[in-house]
Amino acid sequence: FGSILREKLFENSNVELEDEIRGIVESALEIYFPRVIPQEIRINSEEDRNLIQFYLSYSISQTNISDELLINVEQ
Repeated sequence: FGSILREKLFENSNVELEDEIRGIVESALEIYFPRVIPQEIRINSEEDRNLIQFYLSYSISQTNISDELLINVEQ
C-alpha cells in the first residue's frame, strides 16, 4: 500500500483522489488479504504538507479479531 500512496502525494488533493485511494486499498485487501473485512476506511489529505492520513478499521473473518490502523504517509 505504501508505494501506491506515496505516488498519490504529488496529485492535487480532492474527493476523487480520496475515492481512488480507497478503491486501491479495497482491491488490494480483496486480492492479498481476503480474510480482512474493512469496517471503515478514511483518507484525509493535507496538500500543503504533502501528507495523506489513512485510517482503516477492520475485522478478520471467522475470528473475533478486530483492530484499527492509522498510517501517515508524507514526503
